[in-house]
Amino acid sequence: MNSYFQTVPGFVSAEKLAESASHRVYWRLHLCGSDAGAAFGIPDGCSTLIGVEGTDVAENRSFIEMSLYFRERGVNVPVVYAQSADGLCYIQEDLGDDVLRNHLEDKALLKESLRGLVRMQQLGRDFDFQKHCWATKEFCPRVIDFDLNYFKYCFLKVYGTEFNEYSLQDDFDRMRADLLSVPSDTFLYRDFQSRNIMVRDGRPWFIDFQGGFKGPFYYDLCSFVFQASAGFSNEMRAELIDTYYESLCEFQQVDRREFDANVQLFALFRCLQTLGAYGFRGLTERKQYFIDSIPAGLRNFRTLMEGCCAERYPYLKELAYELDSNRI
Repeated sequence: MNSYFQTVPGFVSAEKLAESASHRVYWRLHLCGSDAGAAFGIPDGCSTLIGVEGTDVAENRSFIEMSLYFRERGVNVPVVYAQSADGLCYIQEDLGDDVLRNHLEDKALLKESLRGLVRMQQLGRDFDFQKHCWATKEFCPRVIDFDLNYFKYCFLKVYGTEFNEYSLQDDFDRMRADLLSVPSDTFLYRDFQSRNIMVRDGRPWFIDFQGGFKGPFYYDLCSFVFQASAGFSNEMRAELIDTYYESLCEFQQVDRREFDANVQLFALFRCLQTLGAYGFRGLTERKQYFIDSIPAGLRNFRTLMEGCCAERYPYLKELAYELDSNRI
């Protein structure tokens, strides 16, 4: 166990939780008694906390600042109670073990999660992105290139598919220009998916948002609705997108045709990034969950390329059909 948690008084035991996709390590800390958490300002009756070992002080600091910011505005995020002197560890509220991934048939809960996302994105407009974002401050050409190259180098090249890099780059260049033409002035959660939404007392609570920055809201919507492993039907996706749009219109007006076109664009972009993650975490790091997710990701890629993006990105359409037809 990390020496920090060994030396903090008041904990009777620490249970290491299952590994996630990140390099952070999570522990469930059991308090010695009802008053053991008083030093941290922990409410009476709380018996467990979550201890987090990070590897990047700036990343930890971003999570703590974002948690404080959104908590003060009534968003369901965990409280951070304490941080180690070196900034590598912190202690946060325990939201339990139940994740939205276990409730994908609960339409009401899915919709509430999306309404919560809209609120978080819009309230995040005033967050100090320049001061508190650790990796990047805003959605920019570099972010786009990183994600597109993640797909090329961590999925295509590892998967073993023959492809024409020049034709692929032509499509990438067009996509970059299209993505940058979309308004980009809200909080972009960056990893909004059912495994990063806890369920407590029947309500969604948000975690793992420390990678967020200023960006277009479409990215998060598409991360959630088009998540391949969730397996949403086309009808369910349409209903969830309608829910998001209706909630969005309470904050700002967006033309519905423009909205739908941008949803398709960002769904494709997010799909490519996700396949890159499946390649790196699955084919390279050999994590079984990500290996098992590849077939669904490829089906999702092909389905998206049958839509309105096909004419704009012809080589990606060709790749989508070839990959889906020759799955490992």
